Amino acid sequence: MLPHDKLFTPGPVEVSPKTLQAFSQPMIGHRGEDFKNLYRDIHPKLQTLFGTKQPVFLSTSSAWGVMEAAIRNVVDRGVLCCMCGAFSDKWLDVARRCGKNAEPLQVDWGKHIDHKDLDRALAS
Repeated sequence: MLPHDKLFTPGPVEVSPKTLQAFSQPMIGHRGEDFKNLYRDIHPKLQTLFGTKQPVFLSTSSAWGVMEAAIRNVVDRGVLCCMCGAFSDKWLDVARRCGKNAEPLQVDWGKHIDHKDLDRALAS
């Protein structure tokens, strides 16, 4: 394997040689029996990994796509976005782009959200 800089970022992430090897295999269609069998096999393992008996949903989209899916499927009208950095700031942007009444609750980086501020924001 060629030498490269190691990435210590939220994404893209470092990928093991074993994973890179798996990526070199022919892809399977997401509507075929091979995919259904693969999903059926890994789903209970994902539930164990995440400590849940609830369904686990996979997405091949970016974080933005998952955030949009969450906003569109969970938020009826309004959402309070607790913001303390770039990633959490995206929730406000995504919610507003999805047409939701989104209100920010901004806190400084490294600070916690005061429950009194949260109570006030939720009451308004």
